Amino acid sequence: MMRPKGSDRVMFNYIWKGTKRELLQWLDEEEREGELRKIFQNLADGAADDENKLKLLRLREALVLQYVDGGISRSSAEELVDEQVLPILTEAIETFTPQAGDSEDTLWAKLRAHMGLQLYDWAPACVDALAALGEDHIQAYLPALRAFVDSADFGRLDYGVMVTAYYEPDGVNEAFQLGDVIVELNGEPCRSYEEYVAQKEALSGPDYTVGVLRLNGSGELEQLALELNVDMPRVVLQSLNGKNFE
Repeated sequence: MMRPKGSDRVMFNYIWKGTKRELLQWLDEEEREGELRKIFQNLADGAADDENKLKLLRLREALVLQYVDGGISRSSAEELVDEQVLPILTEAIETFTPQAGDSEDTLWAKLRAHMGLQLYDWAPACVDALAALGEDHIQAYLPALRAFVDSADFGRLDYGVMVTAYYEPDGVNEAFQLGDVIVELNGEPCRSYEEYVAQKEALSGPDYTVGVLRLNGSGELEQLALELNVDMPRVVLQSLNGKNFE
């Protein structure tokens, strides 16, 4: 049975998505046991369960490939990730795991930490914890947040500013919907709340355009352009990524 080209990447892509069955379909019987043993030998010893082991494997391989793409050898990249990067990130995973009693703001801070550290597979736990709070305005933006977090990945869009509430008493806004993710302002990337504020303050006139990701009827995020004015009603915004983009 012929292996697909780039077999290591294909193998990890299948594992990352949890589709072990598809992986086995292209590993013949003689290879299967050895390949799977090699995969799981690379898993972090401290992982509590199989799901976390797969997440850590995905994270490790993605980080290694980032360093390899940057020009260092595979062996050097693996040594760097295993000895320096993963110990820090595994501690961060423990630190930013949602806990009982976490408030909405705390969960958003933990979500930003996961996204900023590229711990994409752990971010959905923060979304689940927000859902468990059961507040109406959270339920309104939750589907868009879940779609965004599920789509964020290495090499994909993982930043933006989400509209999470309205300030006006009647809870209506003519431009924004709860869950809209602002990703551009006048054609420039808008990667955090701080960037959004700075870009608005630098406007030369009252009118501006934002690019937003909005959940459509099919449950997918699609980009739209909204024409706005500085005098429009204010909204509550949350950064989706805690990385320092300066």
